[in-house]
Amino acid sequence: MIAHCLPPRILVNVHREHVAMHHQSLIGMNVEEAKQAFLNLIQCWPLHKATLFDVAQSFTSNWPKSLWLAVDQRGVHLLENRTRNVLTSFDYEAVLDYTPSLNHMLLITGSDKKQSKIIVNTNQVRGFFGNAYKSLLIASLPQAFQIANLIREYIEVLKRNLAVAAGGGGADGGSGAAANGQVYGTGYGGRRDYPVSILKKEGTPPPAQPPPPVQFSSEITSFG
Repeated sequence: MIAHCLPPRILVNVHREHVAMHHQSLIGMNVEEAKQAFLNLIQCWPLHKATLFDVAQSFTSNWPKSLWLAVDQRGVHLLENRTRNVLTSFDYEAVLDYTPSLNHMLLITGSDKKQSKIIVNTNQVRGFFGNAYKSLLIASLPQAFQIANLIREYIEVLKRNLAVAAGGGGADGGSGAAANGQVYGTGYGGRRDYPVSILKKEGTPPPAQPPPPVQFSSEITSFG
């Protein structure tokens, strides 16, 4: 039964005797209590609502090459792969720009005085089915574009909340553009003079779209 519930990487560190002892301690708990106990356990992790992506990095030797990139309602986070150890986090106020490509994701973070550039390599799209991860050959957005669209959607919600809290105004909560009307782009890339948090930019970036697939002529029927 344990082998059907746990992935192999965790199974090797689990002792059946410990599982049996814990199972005994749960005797008498009804279904609703069991569900609530599970939710309470999950919610102990601050990133329990985040969407996780397998990525790789080579911009610093201080971190492992393989990482998890997490996106949630608070910001973007980088973690050691398959752990809950957060290496760094950026709330959306500190995200100045983000640009996806087919195999990479570029994040520019910081303030108007100092910026940092983070580039991660994105992997093939993966989906979760039952107890195993399976690679998908699908015609949907590459992983970097999925990350970018998640960031954009969270920003849209935060901007609406800021506008409501400010008592109306534009989509940016009445903050307007940066000083002297200069901003750090209005979408992906497009740098101008002064970097500004994406939460304070006017407008919202459009959904990220990958390059169109290569089209072959219908007149080609054979090779050789």
